[in-house]
Amino acid sequence: MTPRIAVVDDEPRMARVLAMLLGREGYEVEAFEAPDDFLVSFEQQRFDLVMTDLKMPQMSGIELLEKIRARDADVPVIVMTAHGTIQTAIEAMKLGAFDYVLKPFKVQDVIRLLERGLEQKRLEQENIQLREAVSLYELSEEMAATLELADIYQILINAARQEVGADAAAIWVRKPQIT
Repeated sequence: MTPRIAVVDDEPRMARVLAMLLGREGYEVEAFEAPDDFLVSFEQQRFDLVMTDLKMPQMSGIELLEKIRARDADVPVIVMTAHGTIQTAIEAMKLGAFDYVLKPFKVQDVIRLLERGLEQKRLEQENIQLREAVSLYELSEEMAATLELADIYQILINAARQEVGADAAAIWVRKPQIT
């Protein structure tokens, strides 16, 4: 599946050029000149990575990063700026930015950042899937070790509580009606 990238930059030329260059590299790119337009789109569709300018008149890249994190904690966000300071870089990273890049930048540097961000996201998703598979395997092993229905129910209840972080869980068993 082709990675979907969102570029948010209030400079129309920068947004279009970056989208065009990344598109040539095989990414599906959508450019946004206004953070609000991006947020509307972000609610409706999936993006694998977001690149945002830091200084925009409607909303700063830091504010946009906070809104992105409130909606999706997993999407990598790269913050771009021509007016960078160590403090803004630190703030962006503390708020969950994947990385921070200074304009003007080399396209190859941005592509390497994108690839690293997408690879990290892929590895995190793979790790989650592996943990789920291990949990299911352990659950099936535990259930196979007993023939008692009450024990199996308790194993399922404990697993469900642990998985969703619930304080309590129950299984309702309905006896079949004999007609």
